Amino acid sequence: MHFRSLIGTATVAGTLIAAAGTAQAAGWFETDRLGYSGTVTRHDTLQNAKDGVNATDTVQVGPRDLSMYFSDGYTPDYNVAMGSWWYSTEGSSGWGNTHGNTGVGFMQMYDVGGASDTSMSMGFSDFDGTYYRDFSFSVVGGDLSDYSRLSVYDNVNDGGIFHEYAIDFTVSGLMGEEVSPGVIQSFGTHPTSVTGTMTGVFELTENETSPANIGFYSFAFDLNMENWAWENRDALDPNAFSESNFAVTPLPAAVWFLLTAIGGLVSTRWLKTGKAGASARA
Repeated sequence: MHFRSLIGTATVAGTLIAAAGTAQAAGWFETDRLGYSGTVTRHDTLQNAKDGVNATDTVQVGPRDLSMYFSDGYTPDYNVAMGSWWYSTEGSSGWGNTHGNTGVGFMQMYDVGGASDTSMSMGFSDFDGTYYRDFSFSVVGGDLSDYSRLSVYDNVNDGGIFHEYAIDFTVSGLMGEEVSPGVIQSFGTHPTSVTGTMTGVFELTENETSPANIGFYSFAFDLNMENWAWENRDALDPNAFSESNFAVTPLPAAVWFLLTAIGGLVSTRWLKTGKAGASARA
């Protein structure tokens, strides 16, 4: 059964609880501030990859730049986690970007409609008397094939299927305000710390140049604050570094959508099609 849970939140004694009077909840966030590092492990069968056993090869990944945009309760929903390949310091999108674009470990999960997730939750916590400082997020999903990519050995013909994925994190340093009952938002403030993971199972199905790479891979990434685009934010050209925004609300999603005018924000996460690196220069 397809199930989603999302709670507009307030904090009592450090515990996330549903906002008083909440009958319906929605939420969304976008941030390019985080990074990831870890391993991709190859397996002979899909079941071995799911069980994490009988590894035949292990590839170290990172540090890599991460872009995320997730929304729940909207039309359409979005589940986007990918390398921020469009940033550059050389005047053309992606050029010279070996942390978000070219290189081992580039990934792209791009689900327009939110059909791939089986559970999702998000909410604010750690109220200091003025602001909610923390934001926690969790999503589990799978069977995502459209536009899916994971560069294990190279960036050419790296398409396939995310049979499983899970992202779980808490970021800190935000300035979340309850702008109306149950509606909490932190706009324009980047996280200053993160704890969390990104794991899953990917089947590489497309590899014209190296067919021997077709197969099953499990990945285990730790989220961190290492981010090349952020460190070079004052020199980025042509695309400026995007804001980080987080929000939850008990309002019907359609109403909140109109009030906050968030339509089109996902366009800053540019879908990467064709051969990875085709428009980039390492």
